[in-house]
Amino acid sequence: MLMIIITLGLFFVYFMKNREQKIGKIRLIVIASITATIGLLLSYFKPFGFIIDYMAICLPLTCLMVVIAIWKYDFLSAKARARSKAFESNRDAILLVSQQNIIIDYNKMASQLLGELGIFLTEGDLDLVFQSAPAFLETLKNGADSTLKWGMEPTERIYEISTRSIDSNHLSQGWIKTIRDVTEAYEWNKRLKRMAMVDELSGLNNRRAFMQKGERIIQEVNQKKDSLHLLMMDLDHFKNINDQFGHLNGDRVINHIGKALKTHYHAN
Repeated sequence: MLMIIITLGLFFVYFMKNREQKIGKIRLIVIASITATIGLLLSYFKPFGFIIDYMAICLPLTCLMVVIAIWKYDFLSAKARARSKAFESNRDAILLVSQQNIIIDYNKMASQLLGELGIFLTEGDLDLVFQSAPAFLETLKNGADSTLKWGMEPTERIYEISTRSIDSNHLSQGWIKTIRDVTEAYEWNKRLKRMAMVDELSGLNNRRAFMQKGERIIQEVNQKKDSLHLLMMDLDHFKNINDQFGHLNGDRVINHIGKALKTHYHAN
């Protein structure tokens, strides 16, 4: 009876501390609890009429399963609980995939992020779970870190997918697949790059962009032994526009000229 109480107590403690985890992680404790309970009931009711101490049979099995569960899942360890908490609270989507391409675990963010894309996660074959998203499946099965664009503009999302091996005794046991939504970061990088390379007023390339592209074009021309022409333009009497109509209208003139140049001339 004491063993049953201890087993059920361990199960309850583990369940309360790890309610987010899948039933697979606590299956062994559940079986141990059921085994001990069955042994107690058989010993009490003796349904088969045999004088057998069923607890003597079930108790060692229960003890063995509890010991295996403690050793395998280390669920009484603070370090294990901390790892579990970090796994579940991670802001990136994380999948644990076996060598046979079986999803063995995933965190809340993975379920949420992929659920928004119409991909409903479950522990099972990677091909079946992602059969509706072949682009995602191909990227996940590719061992290299990569970037995936999903959807069409203006709702297109960009994801970074990284893969890390789960090693044990120098042997790969599977992979940790991390999926990170980098759409906002990607858009910010585009804006920063544009701010660094484009004049805000005219919308044309600034000096930095001109020098970089100029060097590239000159190298290409030299390699092809081709000719290159440089056209220089100037706005005559622009100061008069600012003086007579104000700097705001002068800015509008620059902006209009920039649009006209981009419309009628091809920019390399």
